[in-house]
Amino acid sequence: MDKRCLIANMVLAKIKTYSDKVRSGFIALHSAKNIALIVIASIITSLAILTLIFLSSLITKIISLGIGASSLSTLFIDPLRSVDLSLVFMSTSIDTRLRFLVLALVFTSISVVLLRIAPECRGPGGDRAIDIFRHRLNTRIREPLLKLLTSSLTFGSGLSVGLTGPALQIGASIGSLISRKNGEKIARATIIAGLAAATATLFGSIIASPIFAIEIVRRRGLEIEYLLSAILGSCIGYTVRSSIVYTLYGHEHPLTAIAILITPLSIASVPSIAVLSIVIGIVCGVLAALFSMLFISFNNYTNTICKSRSFECVLIPFIAVCIALTTIVFVPLAGGTGFESIKSLVLASHYSKSIAASLAFIALIVLALRIVDTSITIGTGVSGGVVGPSMVMGMLIGIVCASIAKLIAVGLDVDLGTAMCIAMAAFVGAVIKTPISFPLIVCEITGKGVLYPFALAASILATHICGKTTLYRSLRY
Repeated sequence: MDKRCLIANMVLAKIKTYSDKVRSGFIALHSAKNIALIVIASIITSLAILTLIFLSSLITKIISLGIGASSLSTLFIDPLRSVDLSLVFMSTSIDTRLRFLVLALVFTSISVVLLRIAPECRGPGGDRAIDIFRHRLNTRIREPLLKLLTSSLTFGSGLSVGLTGPALQIGASIGSLISRKNGEKIARATIIAGLAAATATLFGSIIASPIFAIEIVRRRGLEIEYLLSAILGSCIGYTVRSSIVYTLYGHEHPLTAIAILITPLSIASVPSIAVLSIVIGIVCGVLAALFSMLFISFNNYTNTICKSRSFECVLIPFIAVCIALTTIVFVPLAGGTGFESIKSLVLASHYSKSIAASLAFIALIVLALRIVDTSITIGTGVSGGVVGPSMVMGMLIGIVCASIAKLIAVGLDVDLGTAMCIAMAAFVGAVIKTPISFPLIVCEITGKGVLYPFALAASILATHICGKTTLYRSLRY
């Protein structure tokens, strides 16, 4: 009886602590001026992220036009939707891919040279955003502008990089710039709002974005004190995105396309999905640790031999870009956004037991190349995010696990879409330490909220196995 009372008192104390923090955050927003700062930062961040998406899409279309894979009219059709260059290359010749290599080198070289002007824009961006929040780093106007430009150039060139990290850095730096003359509490609230607005604008996720914003800045737990600021920023970011993207073009996040691969959940399939979720969690945890260690190795090596604004800071990323682009020329699935190409590969394979072994082998090869390419490019300082590539890696892990289960486990037949969704949430949750919010983002985007318990369990297990190892330097301590 005493033990049960003790547990109950501990739970009540925890609830009271969280409620006090939320109330403290609410008090910080008591004035119209503070709310205005958050609203302004969120709106500017949302417009900046839409510009980031537009420029990235424009560059992919210019490259596609340059290699003769599209016409001039495609530049003006749906300007916020990127072309998956890996899907384009699957049906083109080596000569066409070599033309791509030249064009991509031009764009990425510009990005690498610009990084010499602004060393703070090197790397994934997420750890810089966390540092801005934690230590209230002074940011300059050039930071969000150059991060936007350099990330657009690298992402648009088809490298295995993403936009989430740059979006977080842009949101945090804009929030810091707008609130720099205010107190610490309102400054942090504004930065969190910028992070939430960036996430909501990029993913089109209004529910999960506030939780992601208050979870990404901590290695464990949530910055619950700033939940209200995150909700406000997320609502504004989603509203801006909806009013521009959905109204004019009506399309969703590319991840929405994966939803067609997910079959409706039935009671009979729950045990199979639960068992596979455990397997996926273990595999994702081990591979997340290996990926993080490889990434950290390249990052530490680059930081050791490079001095700020030295020649090596340009040479090493350029060599890394050349290696990554050459890999993409010969293995197209190793580059591009990857969502559309992997979906097409799965649909074309007519998934069955006879094809499962071949599909698992292809996914393993592409997974290995993606891990190496992403570690080489972003690890050596190339501007680009790690979340996008990690999502693709998670999809590939899901394909491997589901295909092997289909081959060797009787009764453990789970569709590829479900396995890809769970593995994506688990892998990303492990590498950036967001086991609660990222599964929610995946389920919200795909519209498969019923899979959240399985994705959450796999993500927590993967995060626990991965341990303290993470891609973001700021979360290692």
